[in-house]
Amino acid sequence: MDEPTVRLRPIIEADLPNYVRWFNDPEVTEWLARDTGITLEEEREWFAALSSREFPEAVAIEVDGRHVGGTGLHLHDDDATAGFGIFIGEKSCWGRGYGTAGTREILRIGFEERKLHRIELETWAHNVRAQRCYRKCGFRHEGVRRQARLKRGRWIDVVMMAVLREEWEADGKPSPFRDRGSAAITEPRSIGAREGRVDGDAVHPHLNPPPERGRRKQGEVTIRGYRPADYEQVADLWRAVGSSIRSGDTAQALDSKAAHDPSLVLVAESGGRIVGTAFGAWDGRRAFINRVAVDPAYQRRGIGTPLMGQVERRLAALGAQRVGLLTGGERRSEAVRFYESLGYEVRDDVRYLSKDLGSEP
Repeated sequence: MDEPTVRLRPIIEADLPNYVRWFNDPEVTEWLARDTGITLEEEREWFAALSSREFPEAVAIEVDGRHVGGTGLHLHDDDATAGFGIFIGEKSCWGRGYGTAGTREILRIGFEERKLHRIELETWAHNVRAQRCYRKCGFRHEGVRRQARLKRGRWIDVVMMAVLREEWEADGKPSPFRDRGSAAITEPRSIGAREGRVDGDAVHPHLNPPPERGRRKQGEVTIRGYRPADYEQVADLWRAVGSSIRSGDTAQALDSKAAHDPSLVLVAESGGRIVGTAFGAWDGRRAFINRVAVDPAYQRRGIGTPLMGQVERRLAALGAQRVGLLTGGERRSEAVRFYESLGYEVRDDVRYLSKDLGSEP
């Protein structure tokens, strides 16, 4: 049987109510990294950020003019590998082959048009239907992360899969749309995909947001993941704000933390210079933010707020409901005012503040 024809196109504002409906449906979010709770306002904030990106990070899946789901690729920092995710939100469209058709075409775009070397994904171990789809499209099983994600009160095993360009080419570059162009993405607004994680969280920012990417104007600040080459600048920044370099702050320790929690170790960069940091921590029960710092020459330029927001959203995507932090030092009162402006409250310990991740400042 021929696979159905789907169209991959840029996301438009009229799509946003669909995402809200899908991501508040427990049957849909059963297969995603986050449970229900997305608002239309959050979707509008996400959509407002979808500009001046060229890589197809988040695109809509359309069938006969009907928006049925989403897919996308999140380009990693090496510019040669990407995470992948896909979901069909319309339950009446489940089991019709739309996911397989969309997967084949996004692989073609990644390997043929974007010249990627590797595309990878993670999915729940019990999501057998998704794994069958991925194998059909050329993904190979690479391993299992045991009890790696907390979902609705229970720990879930996560399956890792990937496909290399040479494997995709050897398989005949499969895509039902390769010669028809019915799924080509040509507009630059096809952006915003989530890091490649469990199914749909690779294509939606509130599920597992990636570092901010894309071309920026000179002097504009980029929020991205920490890289080993950043260490000296990060250490200098911490010294500049009066923060001590502890025994656990070695280059090797930060490399290990970034490898373990790549979405939670963030830096702000401007003109090739590291001007801010914010690190998140999550043990499955408690969430914390530490090492929040902004270069004194860049303070009061709106860097700390988006840094904190990025970490908070990523912690929420992992299942955290509340986040805490400690503050102190000579400028503690100023720091407390900043955190309170973001919705944090001072707890019994006057150095400790916390925030409900479902609240707004």
